[in-house]
Amino acid sequence: MSAPEPPVSSQWRRRLADAAEFIRRRAAGEYEVDPESGFDPELNRAVLMPAARGLYKEWFRVQMRGLEHVPQTGPAMLVANHSGVLPLDAVMLQVGVLDEHPAARSVRMLSADLVYSVPWLAWLARASGHVPANPEEAERLLQAGELVGVFPEGFKGIGKPFSDRYQLQRFGRGGFARTALRTGVPIIPVAIVGAEEIYPMVADWPELAAKLKLPYFPITPLFPWFGLLGAIPLPSKWLIEFCDPVSTNGFAPDQCEDAEVIAELADKVKDTIASKIDELLAERGPAFGDLPDPGPFPRLACRAMPAHSDARGQATGNYACSRRYGNPDDRGLAALPEVVDRPVALFCQRPELAVGVHDIGMADQIQHRQVVHGVAVSAASGQVQVFAFGQRLDCRSLGRAVQEPASQPACVHAV
Repeated sequence: MSAPEPPVSSQWRRRLADAAEFIRRRAAGEYEVDPESGFDPELNRAVLMPAARGLYKEWFRVQMRGLEHVPQTGPAMLVANHSGVLPLDAVMLQVGVLDEHPAARSVRMLSADLVYSVPWLAWLARASGHVPANPEEAERLLQAGELVGVFPEGFKGIGKPFSDRYQLQRFGRGGFARTALRTGVPIIPVAIVGAEEIYPMVADWPELAAKLKLPYFPITPLFPWFGLLGAIPLPSKWLIEFCDPVSTNGFAPDQCEDAEVIAELADKVKDTIASKIDELLAERGPAFGDLPDPGPFPRLACRAMPAHSDARGQATGNYACSRRYGNPDDRGLAALPEVVDRPVALFCQRPELAVGVHDIGMADQIQHRQVVHGVAVSAASGQVQVFAFGQRLDCRSLGRAVQEPASQPACVHAV
């Protein structure tokens, strides 16, 4: 039987006592600040991160997963996609790791020089653990055993138009890969879904950006038309997932400067993030609203593939088959002959593509646009059922037709 929670009055007394003790220590100078970077761990944990916690828990309702891939101690490099006009994705990453990682680790973010050109912003960034984005700072932190966060897309990622959402931009020149090779630390790819929708940037105002010495000046449906109200981020639903670490062990010392090796490592990390973004987008569904309960069936994930070949490249006529992705919960649904403008959107515009689906989810995760008349679903047992497409497909009904564990991928095709 769990112990009863303390009364609200006791909680507030404890918080006031903690606040008074914090103020006393600050006034007495009983705290430490990293002399090289300005990082103030106590201020970060007691003031800065709690100030952002409301956004993390209540506004964006962030779900963070895969933290088992982040080491309990020692150095590692977190490499993530960057978006959202303002770098709130960096702050949410910091809050989530501090709050949800078993070791409550601080992420030391690499941030652009622009941040340090504004005095108050420079102080805030340094106090919260940010450092300038240069190789020397990154190597110093990694050699000290820190978690270092990197956004290789830089301003190209965070300042891209909404029409390019979730399309990864160039990962710089692979500097993060070079630094990881030099220090021998693992690279942990991080996929962030949700930041793209907080400020839908429909246009840039380059003339004003140049006058203000900014890389871009965003025009959104609300900003600058509604002033400060237009600067309030929209409450999109966020998913953040840490992928399997990419090891940098086994490379020879001279390969740390090999442009081909660096590019290959950077591309591997980028491809991992892109694939995970596709899966998270399909799982999340609409950007605004709670995630649907998947019920007894696994969640949905999908990939674009040629409509007339299977995952091994073998011709299959009118069928579009998908490989099973090693998940023991896969139930045999393999592919939908959908047409997509991006792999996970399931909006049909390109008939030469099909979407391979290896999991099943809730009905409102698949919004169809009356593209085909129906599909025939063939389970591993050979049973075939036909479902007509309306505005949406009832995935629970479809799931019941293919519940049996499949040793062979099932197929679907238009009828």
